Amino acid sequence: MQPRLVLVRHGKPEIEEGTASTQWPLSQPGREAAASLANHLKGFIFGKITSSPELKAIGTAEAIAQKLGLKVEVDDDLSKHKRHSKGFLPLGDFNAQIARLFESPWSELVFGDETANAALERFSRALDRQHASTGVGDVVVVTHGTIMSIYVAHRLGIDPLPLWRSLTTPTAIVISGNEMEVLEPQGAAQRQSY
Repeated sequence: MQPRLVLVRHGKPEIEEGTASTQWPLSQPGREAAASLANHLKGFIFGKITSSPELKAIGTAEAIAQKLGLKVEVDDDLSKHKRHSKGFLPLGDFNAQIARLFESPWSELVFGDETANAALERFSRALDRQHASTGVGDVVVVTHGTIMSIYVAHRLGIDPLPLWRSLTTPTAIVISGNEMEVLEPQGAAQRQSY
């Protein structure tokens, strides 16, 4: 059986407008939904779970790891599409900028500090490392909605914007070959969050 790739979008964070989004912690409802998501992952063969360095992602990974008895590792290349220079944006403005990122040529810098292509390259390298270090078994990583959508759209040839808009916090996308399955836990927050 071919190893499966499980991409997990982090759970709902505690949004703190005066704090960089990279420092937003996982909320209690986010922690509970991540633990619920772990129930959907019990049939997989994971040796570890690897997370983006952001607090909301690490918190999500820890909640899943605790239920599945896994060790959590951090990989900086699993971080979200880089946009540190933009700061906090109201949700409507943020959503418009993400749509612009997806709809523009991916080689152009249209939002944030890296192009969609640069984000895809960085993220793909991280996944290659995870596959190499896992050996036999499935790979699970906790990351962010924008980078997940870029990667899945590229790999499966689908439109990233509707995928991104559909992602709850948390969500798991399971990729096996050219097939995709979406797993949403009980208590996931609908697509009105960052």
